[in-house]
Amino acid sequence: MKRITPELLQKYLQGKCTPEENELVNDWYTSFDESADDDGRLLDLEQREQLKQKMLLQIRDNLAAAGQSIANGKKQSKYRSVASTLYKVAAAVTLLVAAGVGILYNKNKNNLQATAPVPKRTSITALSNTTQSILRQDLSDGTIVWLKPNSSIEYPDIFNEASRTIQLKGEAFFDVARDEQRPFIVTTGNVITKVLGTSFNIKAYNNASTIEVSVMSGKVAVQMNPTDAPAVPDSPEEVFLTPNERVTYVKSENRLLKEAPLQLPELSMWQLTTIEYDNVPVERVLRMLEKKFNVSIQVRNTNLNNCLIRADFTNQNLADILEMLSRSIEATYELNDNIIYLDGAGCVN
Repeated sequence: MKRITPELLQKYLQGKCTPEENELVNDWYTSFDESADDDGRLLDLEQREQLKQKMLLQIRDNLAAAGQSIANGKKQSKYRSVASTLYKVAAAVTLLVAAGVGILYNKNKNNLQATAPVPKRTSITALSNTTQSILRQDLSDGTIVWLKPNSSIEYPDIFNEASRTIQLKGEAFFDVARDEQRPFIVTTGNVITKVLGTSFNIKAYNNASTIEVSVMSGKVAVQMNPTDAPAVPDSPEEVFLTPNERVTYVKSENRLLKEAPLQLPELSMWQLTTIEYDNVPVERVLRMLEKKFNVSIQVRNTNLNNCLIRADFTNQNLADILEMLSRSIEATYELNDNIIYLDGAGCVN
């Protein structure tokens, strides 16, 4: 039987394993409920964090295959059939990132095992935005995520004591609650974004040729997967961003390109503003929002322009304002390219 080595685990993280190697690693995950003697670590902290995320994806896929849904806390009747597997896998992955825990090889049993107390089970939420509006999600640590259409995130219901790690596919804006002891980590393909407390936007669609990270406040560290060497000589493996800076990861070249400070259009809608309205027509409100956030807003039903708004938007971004505005006039909004469409029955004079 082939041994589990650092090289094999790195291949697994990169998705380069053969079917036989994938099966070997997956079988290895289920062996962590036994014990052995310490033989040293195979992975560094960053790689163990990536392996954890890879395993969480495997958990999701297993549940999906069994007809389960872990999004929004929903549980189907067949959940019990995979609960024990989920528990052992989650426990094993948590052991990988626990301080001082080694990954061991037992020659007698020809298997890898870990020695540590079995941790409490952590639930994983997979959240997808299948609408055409922006979906807001508040996390357990106080961080707020605004998820763009056709985007998804995966995160634990309760973050561990060492870090706060989530995975993103698509585009989202993050307002991260500051925690000096636990960095907030977002993994997107070959790019890892790490912060303590700040606000930033990530655009990482699978079918796009690049991944972009733009910073509105604070300081952000962006790095490539440690197992991937830059394809271009002298290309940095990690860059640091401050407000109004952006870095672009070029997938075909496996390199990071940092841009000088500039006005970033993807951040305009996330600027906080305070606006008060007292019986003001919707049409006037929309024109003010267009000017304030540098966007285009159109109504699909002109009767919406007749509605009157009385509201106090204090320290709100455009996404939250649109949500509250829509609810107040019984309307909905959609994002279509760079245009925002407001739709509803409207008001009759």
